[in-house]
Amino acid sequence: MAKRLFLSAVFGGLIAFGWGAVSWMALSWHTPTLLRFTDEVAVAKTVQANAPRAGVYLLLPYHWDHPARAKADIPKGLLFFGVVRYQSPGMLGYNLRGLGIQMLGALVLSWLLLTLPVMGYWARVRVCSVSGLAAGILSRLPDWNWWSFSTDFTLLAILDLVIAWSLAGLVIASMVGRRQR
Repeated sequence: MAKRLFLSAVFGGLIAFGWGAVSWMALSWHTPTLLRFTDEVAVAKTVQANAPRAGVYLLLPYHWDHPARAKADIPKGLLFFGVVRYQSPGMLGYNLRGLGIQMLGALVLSWLLLTLPVMGYWARVRVCSVSGLAAGILSRLPDWNWWSFSTDFTLLAILDLVIAWSLAGLVIASMVGRRQR
């Protein structure tokens, strides 16, 4: 069982990672969901001058502790949620971490399939697909709700997860196979 778990995690993770590469690099469907600043140089200089360290930054027109007390110079309703990074692990570092994350996800799904009652191949694939949908709903819809991620970005991110884990599910479901009772 450990060998099936390990191999399905490796190959399922490779498939999910491969789909991510196709989705982001070969297809052009993410590009329209990512907006650009009008003057990127000015924004970069402002961020660098006002974000002293890497991290997640939030700009709100009101105070968390006193929502009624508006910050006078911030336009009403303006919200900015962004990540500042000053050092990059490089593409190799991102790819290795990304592959590891996908393999971890495949490991969890493989383990889940091995602990569920005996079911057929397509039912196992369906569990992986629905897991991708659940992951999208639980992780991307809160970003849409609380941080105003655009609807097209959010729906595409959810679709990406469903496709990735459906494709990976084809491999994982085959590799974990049927358990004998």
